[in-house]
Amino acid sequence: MEKEELLRQLGEKLAPEFRVLSISSVNFKPHPYTIGPAHIGYASDKYGGKLTEDCIREGEKQGKVHCATGNCYTPFDEHTSDKVCFVQLTRHLTKEEATAKL
Repeated sequence: MEKEELLRQLGEKLAPEFRVLSISSVNFKPHPYTIGPAHIGYASDKYGGKLTEDCIREGEKQGKVHCATGNCYTPFDEHTSDKVCFVQLTRHLTKEEATAKL
């Protein structure tokens, strides 16, 4: 699901008590996957310049690319993070009201 669609759906479910502000990735494990020059070259040569997740995975299988953070050889799919939704109250709620809505 696209991020904008998810924001819209959450906004509808949480309204009118909450306003959905954003969705972000946090708690990166081990860190955000870093794209480097090898990724750009591989995408240009093999994927018509489109640097997609499939391109990265295939490049890793071929041994042509890896995370460009130092000597990180952790696969793309093992670079994980948690998703969080930032919301704002639109009026005063009790803890019980907020918990029930969320």
